[in-house]
Amino acid sequence: MILFGIVLVSLSFKIGILINSMLLTFAMDKNKKLYLFDYNSREFKSRTKINIVSTGTISNILAIISYIFNSKQNAEIINEIDKNHIIENIMSSGNIYTYGQEINSVEKLSINKNNCKLILKLKREDESTYKRKIVIPKSYDNFDELLSVFKRLEMYN
Repeated sequence: MILFGIVLVSLSFKIGILINSMLLTFAMDKNKKLYLFDYNSREFKSRTKINIVSTGTISNILAIISYIFNSKQNAEIINEIDKNHIIENIMSSGNIYTYGQEINSVEKLSINKNNCKLILKLKREDESTYKRKIVIPKSYDNFDELLSVFKRLEMYN
């Protein structure tokens, strides 16, 4: 029973990382500035009219059930964003800060066999900054290319 609990806890952490990373995307503008967009943000939810139910910190068994449900919803929101070229439209409109934040620097980057953990310094439209921790699994699309960009940003920190 204890082993089963340990396995569930381990799976719930991995599921959480996968869910959260599915809802993040990165885009570079013509000036080579990198931006982070979180599809789970209020702005994206209202623009795409698809509600994402977060698993939050509910029990491990419910997290696994929620993962199955959320995966379908996440796929729908990602498909709608891609189909309607929302990121491209945001980047070309110049209205980036309503939906995403500029990655000012990479404060910390650590890589293990499954993922990359980052502490990013993000810049808001009013030039104020804040730090955000994210984890990107190695299964993330274009992981190696993104990792090289993060390494460059870390070098200039």
